[in-house]
Amino acid sequence: IRFNSVVQQIAVVIDRIFKGNMLNYLRARINGSSPSLRRVVARGECPIFFLQGASINVNASTKQVETAAERITKYEDFLKKRGIRLIFLPIPNKETIHYRYLKTKKPDFLERLTGRLEELNVEVINTQKAFDDFYQKTGSMLYHGDDSHWNALGVRITADLLEKQIKAGSSAISR
Repeated sequence: IRFNSVVQQIAVVIDRIFKGNMLNYLRARINGSSPSLRRVVARGECPIFFLQGASINVNASTKQVETAAERITKYEDFLKKRGIRLIFLPIPNKETIHYRYLKTKKPDFLERLTGRLEELNVEVINTQKAFDDFYQKTGSMLYHGDDSHWNALGVRITADLLEKQIKAGSSAISR
């Protein structure tokens, strides 16, 4: 396999992809570890990367929200019959939280889905509201600038919310 020219060509392409990603990562770190979206990104700086871009920020139809809520409710019923607690924990994508940078309207799917699930008494953690509130208060990024994943701060906020929800449910169950 090591001497097969096709395998070698594939290995070279993979190596170049990883090195290119590492260079983008390094460039983003040199230009600032947590750029603020409130300032204009100057030419030559590494812009904030959005995997899906502005096209993803469209509002969902009522049917889409109802279909998602119905499926989640069915999952909850299935798990509840087996003695398993479901906590629905949606993680908003970067485009949803930083929609202003993309010059789009704020997408409302997660807000509407979370509200509908609360109406249906499904245990849910409103991460979008928590992320929005935190970003508005501090201006701190909750996602990496150079990829689409949430960063340690986003994970910490979510973990704290989940811990609080688990403890609240455990005390309600033990009563």
